[in-house]
Amino acid sequence: MKLTVQLRPMSVTDAKAVAELLSEQGPVLTVDDIAERFSRLATTQEQLVCVAELEGWIVGLCQVHGIRAIAGESHAEISTLAVAGGFQRRGIGRQLVERAQDWALAAGYPLLRLGDKASRTEAHRFFEAIGFVRGEACYPFVRQVLGGLATP
Repeated sequence: MKLTVQLRPMSVTDAKAVAELLSEQGPVLTVDDIAERFSRLATTQEQLVCVAELEGWIVGLCQVHGIRAIAGESHAEISTLAVAGGFQRRGIGRQLVERAQDWALAAGYPLLRLGDKASRTEAHRFFEAIGFVRGEACYPFVRQVLGGLATP
């Protein structure tokens, strides 16, 4: 059964509910971690963080940000998409992605992208079912920058 939720911008007062939601999907972040990260994001214009609320409960989260490029295509990228386990397959993820797409269009981004772990094949099927197509495989390269530059 499809549920209609209220999509609204996240606020710092949502930190506890968001921490609980995200704990279902991976490493646990504290409420303070979420509040601090959100406070830093709240000052950035080229992004949207929204929650899906149902009867006062946070059941979904989406973060989308813009990347303006000189080389390559500028695009919006969904960096976080989460729906509470008991509410999956009820249209909430689709509503969150549609909100991200609306934001991307309004901000002038021609593409909406997202990435996911290779092991999350069920999520990949969902992304394809709502209109995403697989792009070329790429490998993330990571370099630690906190505490100074890494030496080769």
